[in-house]
Amino acid sequence: MPVTLKNVTLSYPSLFKKAEYSGEETKYQTSIIIPKDSENYRKLKAEYDAICQKAIDDKKLTKAQLTPWLRPLGGNKGIVQDCDEDPDKYDDSRFRGAVVATPKNGNRPVVVDRHNSPLTEDDNAIYGGCVCNVNVSLYAYSKTYKGIGLQLNGVQKVADAEPFGAPRMTADDMFEIDENDMYD
Repeated sequence: MPVTLKNVTLSYPSLFKKAEYSGEETKYQTSIIIPKDSENYRKLKAEYDAICQKAIDDKKLTKAQLTPWLRPLGGNKGIVQDCDEDPDKYDDSRFRGAVVATPKNGNRPVVVDRHNSPLTEDDNAIYGGCVCNVNVSLYAYSKTYKGIGLQLNGVQKVADAEPFGAPRMTADDMFEIDENDMYD
């Protein structure tokens, strides 16, 4: 069943083009920052528990085949990563007391503004640090590989916030005006 996580912060969004790793396209994705003491965390964890139980009850997966809730430090399997376990990687204060989940989808997710009007890449509205509602689905898979996945369905931007990374430089920051420039 889809879950909408409200007012979460995006990190590394690839919503209009598929993410690239080692020069190859993968999937549309974004990391989302979820405070551990939030209703969003409780809703996502409850849905994870329900999906795991259903997969076991339906004999689709065994307990040993379930993807763990928390991805261990240095591991590559887990629904969420505890940011407090790796403060060097997650050094922005927005990661304190939070987990990061990275839902993905091979199909482009719905991306809209707060009035549900479609957004495009040219709008420059989606960036690491903006606040969004994110709709995701947890599901069990058991064909080639076995486990629990987190699918990205859609993103609704609700507010601007401080972007991650260094502030963008202006032309005045980069260049000084030389009145004696011979190429005017």
